Amino acid sequence: MRVPQLMKASMKKILTTILMLNCISNVFSQYTNNNYDVYSAKDMNIKGKVKNMTERIFYTDASGKAPKNAMKTSWVYEFDERGNLINQHEIEIDDANDYQKFDYEYLNGKLCSYTYDTYWQEKPYKSIFYYSPSSITIKTPKGKILEVHSLSDDKVTEITLYSNEKPSFKKKYDYNTIGQITRQTYQYLPVVPEKKERSYMYEYNKQGDIIKKEEYRETQLTYITTYNYKYDNNMNWTKCTDEFYQPGENKDDTNYKQITRIYEFY
Repeated sequence: MRVPQLMKASMKKILTTILMLNCISNVFSQYTNNNYDVYSAKDMNIKGKVKNMTERIFYTDASGKAPKNAMKTSWVYEFDERGNLINQHEIEIDDANDYQKFDYEYLNGKLCSYTYDTYWQEKPYKSIFYYSPSSITIKTPKGKILEVHSLSDDKVTEITLYSNEKPSFKKKYDYNTIGQITRQTYQYLPVVPEKKERSYMYEYNKQGDIIKKEEYRETQLTYITTYNYKYDNNMNWTKCTDEFYQPGENKDDTNYKQITRIYEFY
C-alpha cells in the first residue's frame, strides 16, 4: 500500500537526510563497529559459510517482555558463497510487508553498486562505487558525488558525505591493533557551534562483538549502551540484549532492546 503524495514527499525529504547521515549500514543495525561497510558476513562477525540470516528486533521492558504496542521488525540478510551481502530487507512483523530493502552488485569481487528502495518512495536510489588506492568514491548514476571514503592500510579512516556537491558531514575512525574501531567522530561541515561534534567509544568481548558503546557531545558523556549476548556452538550470537541510558539517570528511564538471530548455512 502506497502512502498519500504529501506524506510521501515529506517522508522522502526525511529519508534523504537520514541516508546522507547514515549511508547503508546503520539502519536499525547493531553493527556500529563497521558503520561504513557492512557488506559481508565478515563485517557482521559471522563465523561459517552463511547463506542467510534473519534478525528480529523489538523493544522490551526491564523484564524482557515486549509491550503490546512495541515496534517489531525483522531484517533478512542474504549472502553469496563468498560471504558477500547480496540483499537485505526489513519486514514489519505485524503486517509482513517489505519496509525497505537493499540490493548489492559486485564486480571482480568488489562491491560496485547498491540500490535502496522503500514502499513510500517513487523510485529506488542507486549508488555506484569507484575505487582508487587511497579512496572509494560513491556517486549517483548521473555522477553526483554522495560520499568519499579515505583509505589507509585498507581501512576506512574518514568518510565525507556530500549534499548538493558540497561536503556536509564527516566521520573519522580510530582502530585498535587488531582492526576494531574504537572511536568514531562525527562533525557537521561547515562547523557550527550549535551542532556539536559527536563521538562514540567502543569496547569488545573476546568474540569480537561490541559490549559497550559510549556517546559523547564534545567531551561530555551523554549516553551509554551495554550489550549482552548468547552464543551458539560456532560462537555466533543468537540473542543480543542491550540497555540504553544516560549517565546517572533513574533505572526506570532505561530503554531495552532485544535482537534474536536465526542462521542458515551453505
